Amino acid sequence: MEETMKRFVTLLGIIIFFVASPVQAKVWYVHPDSALNRIQRALDTCSTGDTVLVGPGTYHEKIFWPATQSIRLASERGPAMTVIDGDSLGQVLVIKCVVDSTTVINGFTITHGYDYYFAGGIEIQAGSPTVSGNIITGNRGSNGGGLFCWQGSRAIITGNIFTRNNAATANGGWGGGILIYQASPRVTGNTFLANRAYWYGGGILSQQGSPIITSNRIDSNSVITSNFTGGGGVSFYNDTSVFCHNSVKGNYARYGGGIRLDWYSCAIIDSNTIENNRVYGIFCGDSVFQPIIQHNNIINNFWEGMVHTDSNAYINAENNWWGDSTGPYHPDSNPGGRGDTVSDYVDFIPWSRWPIVRVEAEVCRPLGPSLVQVYPNPTKGGLSLSFALSSPSYVRIYLYDITGRKVVNLHDKIVRADEHGLNTRLPENLSSGIYFLRFETGYIKETQKILLMR
Repeated sequence: MEETMKRFVTLLGIIIFFVASPVQAKVWYVHPDSALNRIQRALDTCSTGDTVLVGPGTYHEKIFWPATQSIRLASERGPAMTVIDGDSLGQVLVIKCVVDSTTVINGFTITHGYDYYFAGGIEIQAGSPTVSGNIITGNRGSNGGGLFCWQGSRAIITGNIFTRNNAATANGGWGGGILIYQASPRVTGNTFLANRAYWYGGGILSQQGSPIITSNRIDSNSVITSNFTGGGGVSFYNDTSVFCHNSVKGNYARYGGGIRLDWYSCAIIDSNTIENNRVYGIFCGDSVFQPIIQHNNIINNFWEGMVHTDSNAYINAENNWWGDSTGPYHPDSNPGGRGDTVSDYVDFIPWSRWPIVRVEAEVCRPLGPSLVQVYPNPTKGGLSLSFALSSPSYVRIYLYDITGRKVVNLHDKIVRADEHGLNTRLPENLSSGIYFLRFETGYIKETQKILLMR
């Protein structure tokens, strides 16, 4: 009897071990000379958490991402040796399903994509993957030559090179390197070099979005139309971007060689170098809605450092360095200034008397929390949140399910500048699973993954 009981306990332990142990993620190896020689076939085979490792070679494919979470697509030898070529017959890579940042595309050259309506290189709808360490080059599309990010996507786009992508078509012609439309990606540490657009945003165009764009090199991009358009380097159109610690140099457009703001844009443009652009460093069109332009080095731009065309309002451009301790030149307000010229309707006083060097952490979150703490996680239904605000802000806290559907509104009102705590209980009708808590305040948006275990 005792021996039987021991065997039963041992068997029960084995059963519990296998039931409780997670299924091991698989690595699918793709190589031109192997039986598995297509990236699309490997992706379609993946389960959640799998990796597709791609050997050196050129893969002539048009890839449609499967509706599977946390797939990591990576090259074995880096972008110089691993090419996904669209042969100008369609988009190279399209993500239309809702995936989070654990979905990764890393280490490829993505080239020769084409689309008449959207981006030639990569299109991201709604999903929020991580796109890192790629060379995205030689793609053509009407809306986003290299990459189009839209429909609320919160993609992480980091460490890529966008070069010689082209949105220079009369059909659309928006965003040569990247077009961001109604989305909030993080665009960090990329290089945008020699991309072109027909209308707006040779390097980057953000329209009706709220991205955080930091620490990028934006160099020698252009807008080619001679009409009243522009933003050779970057263009903001009716959006709320945070744009800081970028280098914007040598870009060309007739109106706004470096940066152009239009139509109720209220971007924060802080601690950038805006240099040697033609014809203007920054151009603000009519109906720009009180952007903050501060702590930048605005120097050696071809005609003027900054232009504002709306006589009904002044733009705040205080505390910038204009290339000389005497400040920018303005014939009435500062005729002795030897720095870049500024137009009327620009509030440039006081100016910095020396070049500006700033620490990134000081500016990239000027209105929002440094961190949102959520606990316990996993939770059985109760949640506690803590956050800090440096200024009064309208705070919204929502909970989304895995499909991206909003299921709970936890908070929606103005909050004073202070440290805050919020305790709440999730509705009983929510089933166990993964949820996403989204925290929005001012120009900052953060997301925490929540595991609910009933």
